[in-house]
Amino acid sequence: MSTLDATVSMLKTLPESELMTIYDLTRRLYIKQGKNIKKEPMTEQQMLDKLDLARQHAAEGKTIEADVAVSNLRRKYGL
Repeated sequence: MSTLDATVSMLKTLPESELMTIYDLTRRLYIKQGKNIKKEPMTEQQMLDKLDLARQHAAEGKTIEADVAVSNLRRKYGL
């Protein structure tokens, strides 16, 4: 069974209220993604600049633990 088949199978068993919640979340993510997509890909220099900034932030301790970040995303999107 493919991932798509398994997902569709699970969705078929959900009540309408939960399907609407999933639909709403998917719609919000799709809309948000569309607003943030750049028309042109990043250049190599832009990627290196972002990597340098990320390293600088890490050195300064401006990071959060991965489990905290995931927890925040779950709370934000109701997962």
